[in-house]
Amino acid sequence: DIKETPDKGLIIVGYTNQNISSGYDVYLLKTDSMGNKEWSKTYGGDDWDFGYGIVIAPDSGFIICGETYSFGKGNNDMYVIRTDKSGDTLWTKTFGGNKDDIANDIIQTSDNNFVLCGETNSFGLDSSDVYLVKINLTGDTLWTSTVGVTGAELGRNLIETANNDLVIAGTSIWYPSKD
Repeated sequence: DIKETPDKGLIIVGYTNQNISSGYDVYLLKTDSMGNKEWSKTYGGDDWDFGYGIVIAPDSGFIICGETYSFGKGNNDMYVIRTDKSGDTLWTKTFGGNKDDIANDIIQTSDNNFVLCGETNSFGLDSSDVYLVKINLTGDTLWTSTVGVTGAELGRNLIETANNDLVIAGTSIWYPSKD
């Protein structure tokens, strides 16, 4: 993911395997307005960790979302990293259950909180459902929700509309009944 920063530079999140001993780590890159690298940081543990989405916080810091195999309860969990404007970690959180849970996108909402959008195999109706988690600036959970029917639903992107509704874009794979 990529966003323009208040100083007209760019903040780019993804992942890297530059540290071969720990697999993949979340990678954060900050550029100036001309695209020149100002700094980069990596985050993660002893296993694989991926960054997929980013939002700029009110204090010009960043909130990154993705998935972690290093921390949490399950095989992989939603991974959220809050940094200051220099990329130094302020806190990290995981969300999910005993199975696979991923955060693909994060947005700031009109009430100055944040919503994570992804997928869960730990909660919901079927094999995979859209998973939404609303958090505040300190990472406290305000609510969670799953969206799905029979089959697999994957939340990829999220927006808030002018009337404060959430619209999810993603994938739905419907499995017809064998009856």
